[in-house]
Parts: sequence; C-alpha cells; structure tokens
Amino acid sequence: SNMSHEIRTPLNAVIGLTDLLIKGDEPEMHPRYIESIKYSADNLLVIVNDILDFSKIESGKIAIEKIQFSLHKVLEQVMKTMVFKANEKGLKLQLTVRKDVPDKLLGDPYRLNQILMNLTGNALKFTRDGGIYIDAAVHELTASSCKLTVTVRDTGIGIPEHKLDKVFESFTQAYTDTTRLFGGSGLGLAISRNLARLLEGDITVTSKVGKGSVFTLELPFERAAEDATDALDKNLPESPEQADLSKFKFLLVEDNLMNQFVAIQILKRWKARVEAAENGEIALQMLKKNHYDLVYMDLQMPVMSGYEATTKIRTGEAGAHNTGIPILA
Repeated sequence: SNMSHEIRTPLNAVIGLTDLLIKGDEPEMHPRYIESIKYSADNLLVIVNDILDFSKIESGKIAIEKIQFSLHKVLEQVMKTMVFKANEKGLKLQLTVRKDVPDKLLGDPYRLNQILMNLTGNALKFTRDGGIYIDAAVHELTASSCKLTVTVRDTGIGIPEHKLDKVFESFTQAYTDTTRLFGGSGLGLAISRNLARLLEGDITVTSKVGKGSVFTLELPFERAAEDATDALDKNLPESPEQADLSKFKFLLVEDNLMNQFVAIQILKRWKARVEAAENGEIALQMLKKNHYDLVYMDLQMPVMSGYEATTKIRTGEAGAHNTGIPILA
C-alpha cells in the first residue's frame, strides 16, 4: 500500500498537469506546470528505481563490479550532486577525508556511490537546520587491502531508540507520517544495507531525537596501485548542449511509438537526420537499402529483438558494409 500511494501521488500530478497544458488555459502558468511535471516525474523515477533495485536484491540478481577507481572522485561526485539541495535548504554540507585514506581502490564504485547518495540524501531530507558532515577514514589498512569507514552525520530530527533497527527494514520508516512529510519510498536504507552486505560490509546507525543521526558505512576494498588508471576515467565527456550532428544519419530501432517520438525530437535538436524502424526485421531491410552512421537499438521488441538483429547485422545479413556499424543498445 505504501508503494501504491508513492507511485500514484507523482503520477496524479503528471497526468493532471498535462491535462491542463493540453487544454491551454492560463498560458502564463504553463512554465510552472512543466516544472512541476518534471519534478513529479523525477520523483516517480527514484521510487521505481528503488523498487526495481530492491526486487533485484531480493532475487539475488545484483551484479557486483570489481574495477579500479578513485575514492576521491566518488566522494566528490556525491558532494557535487548533493550541494544544490543543501544550498536550497540553507544547510552546510562538509566532506572530510583523513590523510591515511588511500585513493586508488579495487571494487564497485557505482554501488558505493549509490549507498553514499542514499545516506546523504536521507540526511538532507530529515535536516532542517545545521548541516550534514561526511567523514571518510580507514578502519584497517594493509599493503593490499583497506577497510573503509564513512560516517554521515546530520543535525536532523533523529530517530527514537526503539525504532533504530526498523529503519533498515523494507517499506518501513521511523514515523508513520514520514512519507507524507518528507517523501521517499521507505526502501533507500534497506537497499543501502543490503548493498553494503553484498559488498561484505555493513551499515549501522546511532541517533538522538531532536539532535540528529550518525550512519556508519564500513566496507572492505582491495588497494590498487596509486598510479593505476581509473576505470571511471574512460567515460566520455558530456556532450555540449548545442552539438551539431547534421552530417550524420541515424537508424532508430524502437517499437514504442512514444519512445520513438521522444528520441527523434532530442536528436533533431542536434540537427541529426533520423529514420525509425519498429522492430529488428524492418531494421535489417532498411540497413540493406540505405546508409546509416549509427543504429540506436532497442533490446526487447516483437517480431525480432535487438539481440537477434544485432547478431544478424554483425554476421553480414544486413549487407557486408554494415558489419562494423556502431550499434548503441
């Protein structure tokens, strides 16, 4: 029932405000409607992502990465993302990294980021005055391993002692009106603790009502050489807002007409020429007859899936000239 309420609330706003936009009344209110639709849709996405993540954890389908990464970059990313919300609420957001904490580690930076974003986001949500203080320290350190301790301390509303264990349970929040007052799915901490345990660590909490809470994340990592290349550095830089793709022609393979429409509108902003195919079979025929620079390939489609179509393209069934065409899944 929690999830039903949490999904319907932003969905009601999206549908209701979209109806008002279509009717075209009060044009001066349209920018406000659009902002509210975006805000509600973003909230909905967070809740759906939480449900899907929790479902993956329950069914044992979470894959854990083991790559080289920079701890400082992960912590900086959390700070960059959260500082806007902190500024909006007039709160201090402070990060301290102890000198003996190694930077280059071997593990899963994506899940570490997810846990820290959840803990920091929670702290921001439940704090009205004061600040949030993130502290990264080393619990144990050897030449090849590092047990990292990250504490996230806030000066928020706090949690009653008899509710401390419950905050890590799924669909549970410390106060019955928490969701109504602060939002959220009641899954963030359950997901975070489960992820921490999958990473062979844990999360604990201490708190005083009216004084704030301290969440402590402990995770073991292997150490990487300090001059090792950060796997996250391989990510491409963000595209400039005004990219000019007018010399390229793309094939968009997508069975959902609404997704087709959205993708085409975005690509048109960058002046790209785009043609669409509803499934893999149609895409193969179009590739044989026309030249494209890149294929955007949906994975799940009727008639012929993206996986099957990609295999056929790579083995030459869409013409020898297409075997090496870039395919973005």
